[in-house]
Amino acid sequence: MAFETWVGPIYLAAWAGKIGLPAEKLPWLTSVPLLGAVAQAFGVAALSSLASRLTLKWTCITLSLVSRTLWCLAFLLPLGHSESLGQSIGIIAAVSSAVGLTATSFWMSWMKSWVPRRFEGRFWGVRARGSTLGVLAAHGIAALSLHFFESPSSDSTLHEPFAVILIVALLSGLGSLWILGRLPYTDVSYKLRFKEILASRSDLRLIGIACLFHAGISLVGPYFPYYFTHVVGLKTSEISLWYGLTQVGMMVSAMVWGKRWDLAFSGNGRSPRQLLRFTGSILALSPLPYVIRQAEILRWIGPIEYFVNGLIWAGFQVGLSTILFRSAGKSDPARATLLFSVMTAAQGVTGALAAWLGSELSLALAPWGGFQALWVVGSLIRLVIAWWFLPRLF
Repeated sequence: MAFETWVGPIYLAAWAGKIGLPAEKLPWLTSVPLLGAVAQAFGVAALSSLASRLTLKWTCITLSLVSRTLWCLAFLLPLGHSESLGQSIGIIAAVSSAVGLTATSFWMSWMKSWVPRRFEGRFWGVRARGSTLGVLAAHGIAALSLHFFESPSSDSTLHEPFAVILIVALLSGLGSLWILGRLPYTDVSYKLRFKEILASRSDLRLIGIACLFHAGISLVGPYFPYYFTHVVGLKTSEISLWYGLTQVGMMVSAMVWGKRWDLAFSGNGRSPRQLLRFTGSILALSPLPYVIRQAEILRWIGPIEYFVNGLIWAGFQVGLSTILFRSAGKSDPARATLLFSVMTAAQGVTGALAAWLGSELSLALAPWGGFQALWVVGSLIRLVIAWWFLPRLF
């Protein structure tokens, strides 16, 4: 997760702001990598005929290694115009995302094959806590790198602090592969049949509603780093610390949410529908404080809001992952790969379209505040999804 953070939309958007990439070109870095999620479905389909002869563990490790090493190409790019450099980085991000998500699709079956059903919520809670530790460390290291290497001038190079971040990311990615190689595994014999997912109304409903909420997140989410640094005038290192507080919130609450979701599915405590509506509603309202444009005020609001956002986001993510595992059923772990693959591909399309739409809306709403108006529109859209669509999963 540390690796994914360093090469993800957050730092790509912040990097774009530092080298002066025009706002209308920003969707290339924020939406094109999301399209890698579509390509992973073709990767899973291409490997599906070999699934019965492949070892899940080493398939995941090999694909992950390819995904990470692709970023070495960034150091070979010629330094030149910021737009051409941004396009090249976007292509690398998209291909790396496609290969990496293909690995994750098979990882889902690997995990599903040995995690007991009654502990699925807690499994995702433990995973969320571990991953947030990695992301938290990533933001801390990035904040230090940007603080010590950041220059007030903008140029058309890879930009020194971001080059340092990429080197650390590659080392982190190799370390994660070493850890992954030490995990146990249970090979299962199965065949992947995409038609089964497409023929199931409950599966399609889960995928469709998950895509809707993901689109609501992508509509505004990728543009906050650009807004904070390029419009408000905050330092990139400050924003990194805010995202770090989000990870602290996730780390603190992940296990609590895991237990709550297990209790909800066993009929104790709040129902899964109530938990989804609650977490979705809080996440829907999260962009509203940033209609305030004053940097002095946001320095007080931002850390608190990002921490609370982490507390709630952990609940939503743990819940959605638990729902996916439960939808896959007990007898066929391969369905976890299929569900994740189709859902990720659909989210890639809807996320990319939403990110592009967010950019267009911010320009169209320029007379009413631009990004500030976008935060209001995005919150209203998210709130409708949280109250009308999320409860329909049950």
